[in-house]
Formats: sequence, structure tokens, C-alpha cells
Amino acid sequence: MRKAGILLPLAAALGAVAVAAGPGIAPADYIAHVKFLSSPELKGRRTGTPELDRAAKYVAAHFRTAGLAPLSRGYFQEYEVTVRTGLGGGSRAGWRDGSTSVALTERRDAVPLSVSGNGAAKGGVVFAGYGITAPEFKYDDYAGVDVKGKIVLVLRHEPQEADDKSVFDGKRLTAHAGTANKLVNAKQHGARAVLLVNDTPNHPGEDDGLEKIAGGAFDAMAEKIGSADGQIQQAQQMKQRAFARAAGAYDSGKLAPAKFQV
Repeated sequence: MRKAGILLPLAAALGAVAVAAGPGIAPADYIAHVKFLSSPELKGRRTGTPELDRAAKYVAAHFRTAGLAPLSRGYFQEYEVTVRTGLGGGSRAGWRDGSTSVALTERRDAVPLSVSGNGAAKGGVVFAGYGITAPEFKYDDYAGVDVKGKIVLVLRHEPQEADDKSVFDGKRLTAHAGTANKLVNAKQHGARAVLLVNDTPNHPGEDDGLEKIAGGAFDAMAEKIGSADGQIQQAQQMKQRAFARAAGAYDSGKLAPAKFQV
């Protein structure tokens, strides 16, 4: 977490400089601003980088030269933003079925998504299909299921994604297939954590690997479980039970959500 500063949107900022400067401004001056701010020297001006700070100071300096008065104490409004995430040394995941306990190996069998919050989650696991609530399609994986305080296991993507006649949008994925929407939906239904599983039956022959951790921030816990290379038989069996029960409901054309206690 670090502090960053924000200015007016860049296009509007440069336009304001041009207006304030009056008719004396030349097109070449305007282009010079654009070329500098888009130059390789500023490396894309990514959030939290020295190059972005340099670009902001550049724009502020031209505001000052043009005689534009700041709206408050200065041209910048500071705020905190998460610019990168990473795995901590104590990350771990596992599951227990009766007397059988299995520890999942980090990065091989499971990895926290970059949008996961910091913390721990423990509880029963409830499979909730694709984790989608779509009133416009009269579809709700959470209908009749109480997941409050539970860990929700959901499949990636959406039902009937290989069917041109799917009520979602044929073979084109809708916004409901997005990971962020699934996490927000689970949180809104009271879930304590989310286990996201690759929908391998819908993608035969494709890699069942884990996503790499990247930037982002959510306050719901999220974990993605991969099949690895078959080294965790119990985890594979859990996934296959879920897929077997779900396949009939999703592929029958009835588009009826399937859910059960894992």
C-alpha cells in the first residue's frame, strides 16, 4: 500500500492548459505534451511508479504556468492504493473429510487469487454450480441454498458455454462468467470464502493450471484449486463428484442449478 496523487483526467488537463494559455498556444506545444507523457521514458506511467509521479508533477507545473488555481490546498489529492500483491510465507490450504485430512501444496494444488483479502477462513464447503445469479436469464445458482458463513465451491465460466443456443449468450461468455462477479455474488450471499475450480469437462485437452497471482484487492477470500498432475487423489475425487452431479443438470438443457454439500 502506498500513497498516490490524482489530477484531472489527462485529456481534460491538457485541454485546460490550452484554453488558459489563450490563442497564443501552438499545435506543436500541445503535441509536445502528448509526446512527453506517452514517451517510453515514462514507461506507461503505471500506478505507484516514479514515472507516474513525474508525469503528474509535469502536468501540475503546466497548470501552475497557465495560471490555473488549484481547487483545494494543491493540485494533488492523495489516496492509498494497492499496487501489487504477493504470497506471504504462511499461506496454506487444506480440507478434511471425516478422519481424512489433506494439505494442498501452494502453487501446485491451490493458490490464493490476487483479489483475495488477507486472513483465514474455515468452514463447511457448499458446491453452488457456477456461482451465478442472473435474473435476466431466470437463473440462480444460489436459489434455495444458504451459504452464509460457508466456503463456496464454484466452477469457472458459465453453463452451456459451448452451446450456440445457450440462454446466456450462445458461445460468447457474459459478464456473469467473470471471476470478480462470482466473488462479489458469493460475498453478497454471505459466503466466508470462495474456492474456484477449473471447469475441465467443458474444456477437454486444455491445461488445468493455476492462475498466477497479480495485482488487485478484494475483501472476500478467494482460492483457486487446480488438479495438478493427479498427485492429490482425494482432491481429484472431490472435483469429479462435483462435476458428475453438475453435468446432468447443466447439459440437459433444463439449465437447473446443481448444488450439494461436499
